[in-house]
Amino acid sequence: KVKSAVSYISDFEEELVKFARTRKCDGIICGHIHHPANTYYDDIHYLNSGDWVETLSALVEDEEGNWEVLRYEDMLMNEKSEERLCS
Repeated sequence: KVKSAVSYISDFEEELVKFARTRKCDGIICGHIHHPANTYYDDIHYLNSGDWVETLSALVEDEEGNWEVLRYEDMLMNEKSEERLCS
């Protein structure tokens, strides 16, 4: 099952990248396949927000146009680290 899911995600990403190239797009933003990503396929920027139900992830863009995948788990760990430093 896991191998099948990984193959599905890989195929999904590859098809979207092909589609973006045919449309002369710079990138793709999508979500809901439970696999957050911020990566490049050569010249195509592929962004996937994942989902907020299972992976607790989201995409954010800063003022300079840089993208990042935020994960709730990472945010909690950073918060706990900051609390330890301040005590």
